Amino acid sequence: MSNISTLSVQESRTTGSPVTSMVAGLALGLVVVVVGAVIWGVIAHFTDTVYFIIPLAVGFAVASALLLPFKHKPVLLAALLFVLCVVLTVMSALLGDYVYYTLGYAREASISLTESAATIAQHFVEIATDSPDTVKSVGLAAIGALLGFVNAMRR
Repeated sequence: MSNISTLSVQESRTTGSPVTSMVAGLALGLVVVVVGAVIWGVIAHFTDTVYFIIPLAVGFAVASALLLPFKHKPVLLAALLFVLCVVLTVMSALLGDYVYYTLGYAREASISLTESAATIAQHFVEIATDSPDTVKSVGLAAIGALLGFVNAMRR
């Protein structure tokens, strides 16, 4: 299966249209957003520690995934992709925090994950803005996105 997906990405990089590359890059980026957020939230929950290397790595991975299908990146397209990269990375950091808070509240209140997720969703903005870790994780994720973007642009 991985050979097929690798082949399709390679074909897109060599013969695909910018729209095809954009769709493929966005799909890859969204997968990395979700996977990175879940990993971030679960690690933070089980270790009860915020590891700031994780948002850096997630930002780097999102940028790399988003730009992977593009062989040529004109300046205007690169600027658009950079903005998209930062937005996706911030989404991943916030989603990771949401997973962390959901798991923590479920454990603390001895309720199901769905009940916890619903409660945290109602109060997430308030919880996230009260936590200094949110600002740090979003900032470091953006730095990771910038580093990943620069690295991917050099390919």
